[in-house]
Amino acid sequence: MKIDSKEISVIIQGPIFNILNSGSEYTLKSILSVRKYLPDSEIILSTWKQDYDISSYKIDKLVMSDDPGGISMKLNKTLPYNLNRQILSTKNGLMVATRKYVVKLRSDSVLVNSNFLNYFSRFNIRTTENNYFSRRVLTCSISSFNPSKKEKRLFNASDWFFFGYKEDIQKIFDIPFQQKTDLKRKIEDNLYDHKENLSVEQYIWTSLIKKSLDIKFDKIYSFSLKFKCLSEHFIANNLIILSPKQLGIESFKYKYNSEFVKYMECFYYYSYYDWIKLYSFYVSKKTNYVLLIKNLKYSFFFLLISYKFFKLIHLFKTH
Repeated sequence: MKIDSKEISVIIQGPIFNILNSGSEYTLKSILSVRKYLPDSEIILSTWKQDYDISSYKIDKLVMSDDPGGISMKLNKTLPYNLNRQILSTKNGLMVATRKYVVKLRSDSVLVNSNFLNYFSRFNIRTTENNYFSRRVLTCSISSFNPSKKEKRLFNASDWFFFGYKEDIQKIFDIPFQQKTDLKRKIEDNLYDHKENLSVEQYIWTSLIKKSLDIKFDKIYSFSLKFKCLSEHFIANNLIILSPKQLGIESFKYKYNSEFVKYMECFYYYSYYDWIKLYSFYVSKKTNYVLLIKNLKYSFFFLLISYKFFKLIHLFKTH
């Protein structure tokens, strides 16, 4: 399946990162990268009503929404919880999108190629149960927590990047806003305890699942073998998890080549080969030995990286 860029709407979603508040015109660079690698795509900037001059931004459509505001959570440290901002800006961007396919890209990220298009037509086997999309949606390994690794977060596939049919991306964001009245346990400084609530990603995916399944899943570390199987089957049947390099994206905020990110990919997040194993177990029912061998090489590489990472920390502490 060959996809032409003229069939794609790109929704660049989030605040405008410009020289006034971030030291660089990240959002302008994001737009320019899309124009370079998807030259005939429809570029939609969906952001908040802000007093910035964006007249030089060569976009096709501008969506300026009222800022619904963020929520402050605490999980070891204070974290921004911009769930409603993401839902609103993406949903409003989708309302004006006119193309068959949609990319959702953060406004602090850029494309470095269009490699993600090479993966969309792969992995065509699906199961009829736990099936929410007409075709799998591509997403990123960053923040896609693998509950078989160190942190047992279920339903926590990334929301950093999406590519799929427009109607499928619409299904993801056809969900209600998070109401503060539904959040649990305020702690000091008027913050909410993240451990008593869901992560942004968990809220998105469980809200989608709850449209057809009555499940009670309301805390970030809620865990059972039943939910683990449901989470893994959902991810295997509805998504394809790819690394930033495979997708062809980079973030200005989070350096994907940093030792920390590589450590997280090894010990916390799903890798592409972790996802292959889920696909083989839950969907295709076949063992892909070539990919499993690659996965062993991949794991060994990241164990080596992690060793170097901890060694650097040790040297830093002893000096």
